[in-house]
Amino acid sequence: MKKFLSRESGVTIITVTSMIVVIAVILSVIVYYARNSIQMEAFGNLRADVEEIENKAQMYYIEKGTLPIEQDVSKTRMQMEGDDEFFNPNDGDVYYLINVDLIDVNLMYDSEYYINDVTHTVYAEKTIKINGKNYPRPKEDFDRLNVASSSIEWENECYTAPSDMFSFDNDGYITGINIEFCNLHRNDSKYTRFFTDAINWKNLIIPAYQSNGQPVVGIRTDAFTNININGGVLKIPSSIKNVENSIIGSTSNLVVMYVNAKNIDIDAFNGRGFSQVNKIVIGPECHIPDGNSAGNGVFSMAQNLSEVVIGTTSLGKYAFSNCINLKNIQFESSLKIIPEGCFMNSSNANNSINVVFPDSLTRIEKRAFANGAIEELNMTEALEYIGEEAFASVNWGQPKLKKINFNGNTRITEIQQKTFIGCNNLTSVTLGDSVKIIKKSAFERCINNLSLVVCNDKLETIEDSAFKDCSALQNGSVQFNKGLKYIGHYAFAGTNLQNRNIPSGTQYESDSF
Repeated sequence: MKKFLSRESGVTIITVTSMIVVIAVILSVIVYYARNSIQMEAFGNLRADVEEIENKAQMYYIEKGTLPIEQDVSKTRMQMEGDDEFFNPNDGDVYYLINVDLIDVNLMYDSEYYINDVTHTVYAEKTIKINGKNYPRPKEDFDRLNVASSSIEWENECYTAPSDMFSFDNDGYITGINIEFCNLHRNDSKYTRFFTDAINWKNLIIPAYQSNGQPVVGIRTDAFTNININGGVLKIPSSIKNVENSIIGSTSNLVVMYVNAKNIDIDAFNGRGFSQVNKIVIGPECHIPDGNSAGNGVFSMAQNLSEVVIGTTSLGKYAFSNCINLKNIQFESSLKIIPEGCFMNSSNANNSINVVFPDSLTRIEKRAFANGAIEELNMTEALEYIGEEAFASVNWGQPKLKKINFNGNTRITEIQQKTFIGCNNLTSVTLGDSVKIIKKSAFERCINNLSLVVCNDKLETIEDSAFKDCSALQNGSVQFNKGLKYIGHYAFAGTNLQNRNIPSGTQYESDSF
């Protein structure tokens, strides 16, 4: 009986064990497929969110000109989760948190979403891991752009330039030359356009991408101070967010610069290596920093500069001050303001500047062209303000301005103090139709050549010393208007006006003439 029971009991244990194994296998399969089903459902929800957010965010951007984002909440690419293969290679380095309430999106997947500020590509903060891959969004075959969003032709080379010539830090900044690599490939035809060896370079083309596909973010201080650039070209594309100070050494000899970096340190180009640059092209993404005095602008070292092409709307104070050989300024943007001292001290005995202001220009700030070499000032209709000493010729300046054309401008109501002081080559002035006030010393010391001043019907005030020492003014040289109310002290002192023909209702001082 016991044997029978033992035998029966043994059979029962084996059977139960087998059943448990089978059940475990079945449960594991069920759990696997359940988990996989949950993942796939979550992935489908993520996909739906991304598609809806991208579509609505783009419509929002078209309507309002801005993205539906939280401006104070952002991440860099290094802070974003997810495998590189799922990110748009054209992304900028900043991703902003999306405010889904602004675009009326009801999220299906439990995550916040970020949008890239350049490509407007959307990514989930909470990624999904499937089969060893980390998805911030569905897989998509993004075409790497050959140019930046502004589509500048000269940048093409930066988007194809090899990056293995350079060394990088963990933040994506160029820190210097990859000396070992350059010496090893000095005879490789792929690199002969760029360098002869690690020390001697022909052209310095900053790549937009690293070899790992990540963008090149910036250029560190002293990155290229140990190389010689012999009469070549420097190109910095819009993918570069920051250019730190003193990037080029004194032994270089650059000739042409193309710059489209977002931010530039005021001392980025302060070495003697920039002194022979004769042409600078500035792209639309470039923000030019302010200098704080003449000769302290970001391009002031380029004293051999003869041509500048300006594609940005963000020029800095004193940016081109002391560029004494400047001959041609070309605007390719809707620039509204030429800042203080921007082209100050840009004249010598032999040069004159050719410039056509953009129709968008509204302000020329003080000293913008002081001691400059513009021979003819052609105002635009939109121009509202010309600042103090904007075209003055003082101290050592070589006066060049001969003619002022208001061209029907009706927005300038005042000629500011000393705006044209010392412009000895100026021959005549016909005021714009809306000028009401000529301020103190506006045309003082325009000696020898200024022989005709035509006032408009709205001129009310000629302030102190406005035309003082304009010795070529004779009887009949100034055609006063009937509505003129006041002529200040010394306004025409030092001139040869005797028969003044002053309107009867005009008040003037005993020393006005």
